[in-house]
Amino acid sequence: MIIGRSRYRSSFRKILNIGKAQAFSSKMAISNPPGFSRFSDVIDSYDNFVFDCDGVIWESYNPIGDSFRVLENLMNRGKKVIFLTNLSKLPRRELAQKFEDNGLKIDCDQQLFNASYLAAYYLHNNHPEIKNMYVIGGSGMCEELNNVGINTFGSVEDDNKDFNPQTQGEADLSLPNDVQGIMIAKDIHLNPFKLARANILRKRGIPMFFTGVHSVFVIEDMFPQDPNARQLLSQEPLMLAKPNPFGFKLIMNKTGMKASESLMVGDRFDSDINFGAGCNMHTFFVLSGETSRAEMDQAFENPDQVNPTYWGESIST
Repeated sequence: MIIGRSRYRSSFRKILNIGKAQAFSSKMAISNPPGFSRFSDVIDSYDNFVFDCDGVIWESYNPIGDSFRVLENLMNRGKKVIFLTNLSKLPRRELAQKFEDNGLKIDCDQQLFNASYLAAYYLHNNHPEIKNMYVIGGSGMCEELNNVGINTFGSVEDDNKDFNPQTQGEADLSLPNDVQGIMIAKDIHLNPFKLARANILRKRGIPMFFTGVHSVFVIEDMFPQDPNARQLLSQEPLMLAKPNPFGFKLIMNKTGMKASESLMVGDRFDSDINFGAGCNMHTFFVLSGETSRAEMDQAFENPDQVNPTYWGESIST
């Protein structure tokens, strides 16, 4: 059982196992549940801080407590502050503006790593043969792919299209023949037409990539009985965002920071705490996001769950 959502799914275990298989061998896992800590009390122990965003520094881009004051203080003290989020809706340039709107100027290239950027970077460097992709996800995902020379279709233009998997087939989907990849990100406008298009391409042998766990959750939540949805999730997906350690490896390459001097701060066990421990970082779990105290306590009792190094209410308390 993995905590971080009110329901526990097989996909959680599948995704976590992928993350573990791809992660560094962890030397930072904590065997016993930690006691309560104030974030301010652990700052001096680390040179680098890797923050998740939603549930840690903001909710709907509104600050949680004095989170931005805390971040500014860390940066003023010469600490390296990195933002690593599975958010794919916005491109980095728009996400950086959200920080600036809250009074914090950041270096987009050195400090901000979101799921859409990580996916585009990975494909550009590991699959240069992919020039045309079908995208389930928002315009932010498409913009980052376009920035590295990958053409996209689907996405927003398929938002309002209808498809009945019981009465319609491939002839109703108008799929081009020059598609080399499928990208699936979180998409609040997901529909059966998009699922059918992606599944037909998958059946043609086109490689499929997911940004992160949230893209799976949306498919499972919205279309649990859709045959194309079930088939898309029947194979182990390649996740490009947390808990895949790819993002942290990229951060280390860009910034020179070391895992042993870093603290991962997040509000989820699946994509933050397990990720941080798998990358050999210490971890700080906060209750300011979607995980309740009862769920946290339940996680601490689970022998299969990696415990954080610390836990607290938020980064500003």
